[in-house]
Amino acid sequence: RELLLFLMQFMCQEYLEGNPRIKHLVEETRIHLLPSMNPDGYEKAYEVGSELGGWSLGRWTAEGIDINHNFPDLNSYLWLAEDRKFASRKLSNHHIPIPDLYFADNSSVAAETRAIIAWMEKIPFVLGGSLQGGELVVAYPFDMSRSLSHKKDYTATPDDHVFRWLS
Repeated sequence: RELLLFLMQFMCQEYLEGNPRIKHLVEETRIHLLPSMNPDGYEKAYEVGSELGGWSLGRWTAEGIDINHNFPDLNSYLWLAEDRKFASRKLSNHHIPIPDLYFADNSSVAAETRAIIAWMEKIPFVLGGSLQGGELVVAYPFDMSRSLSHKKDYTATPDDHVFRWLS
């Protein structure tokens, strides 16, 4: 969180000072920065302190929802379509819509999750990065295993070489 806040501050200062590289970046690139997806969790973790394992509390919203596992599993929809030999026109693999049932009134979807999904649907990202406290992690899109019995299997994406280079 602090690292991203410092990046924001740096970019603003450098832009105001006329740094040509930063000015070009800001003026020619759509940049969105989200310092905290779960401010409730951040506050809880901050109160306990990371040296006491408080960082893991940051996963949970005020409503008790694990924000890290609250997004829809779109992998399974794609795999089901492949298994049933659906034509690509029925389910395109470059945009899998969020299932309607996910937004039902009785679903356990956090307000933060809904906001992020709405943001991503309104402005589709080309590239995203995530800084997570507590772990050194590189998360890939569609990084789940197709089989529960093979959870450790590496599931490469068509852009695998790009994601490895970026990480």
